[in-house]
Amino acid sequence: VDGEYDPYIGLKLEHAVFGLSQDRMFHHAKFENHKDYSWKFRYLANSLSSETVKYSFLFKIKSDQDTYFYRIGNGYEKSERIFATYSSVFAGGEIEKTISRSAVLRLSTGLWKFQSGLLGGGEFERAANAQYFTSRFTLSDSKLIDYWKPAVDNYWSAYIETGLPTNTSVASYARINVQTMTRLPIYQNSGLSVGTRFEFLLSPNRELVPYFALPEIGAESGLRGYSKERFRDFALLAINFEYSFPIHERIDAFVLTDLAQTAARPSGLLHSSFYQSFGIGARLKKGDNPISVGIASCSEGFKLFSSIALGKAW
Repeated sequence: VDGEYDPYIGLKLEHAVFGLSQDRMFHHAKFENHKDYSWKFRYLANSLSSETVKYSFLFKIKSDQDTYFYRIGNGYEKSERIFATYSSVFAGGEIEKTISRSAVLRLSTGLWKFQSGLLGGGEFERAANAQYFTSRFTLSDSKLIDYWKPAVDNYWSAYIETGLPTNTSVASYARINVQTMTRLPIYQNSGLSVGTRFEFLLSPNRELVPYFALPEIGAESGLRGYSKERFRDFALLAINFEYSFPIHERIDAFVLTDLAQTAARPSGLLHSSFYQSFGIGARLKKGDNPISVGIASCSEGFKLFSSIALGKAW
């Protein structure tokens, strides 16, 4: 087994704001080990003038000394990876507006600062210290996939993100991301889920784009047999298949196939073979927050995986 499966302890708390019955406050803390933790705080408030508009504030801090630097592109073996460090702080806000029964528009802005380097000291990239003012414009479905609904169900999301540097050691960038998922009923409560993710990043100076800002794929991000953040490049395409069937009133089993490829440009994504992973798992039915666990294999070995769908990302 890969050996990188690290259990974590997390807490997510939601409560009303004293004196403001419509407003909500969220707290999220996650601790993986003594070197890796993340903490989020978000205050989500309904507009006083409209129930369709919401405002929120987000603060996130993360420190990770157990991540890896794999280089950019596909032509590197797993054994060539190097232990790296990564720390970041993000503070910003978001305006969310419901524009129809099935679509939500979000505008998120904030300041993002991070540092990266080799675990033993030194740097592996020219953009090791980055400071950005970021903006993200998102249009998405207003509902999530219902894994147990006996009918066709869809989810889609698209965003454009820009990063304008506040220091001269990094380059500006623009990121485009499109994701979809379709759930198709097959036979006697079994179903086929098909998910896609397309992402690419543009920059006037690629050498000064931070490595950890590039589109990535691996493990829970869409290639479950590989290590987390295994492949990075400026363009990415992933396709995920799951066939699920009930084994208990509240538990589904599923088999999966994940396909993914990265390239320097979108035009190169279909010019080489896809990385593949295959596996099995089980999903616990728990309202809008299903819990999935399983094992997947690829050309680099086996890997355990788990995921909890916590609803809309925050």
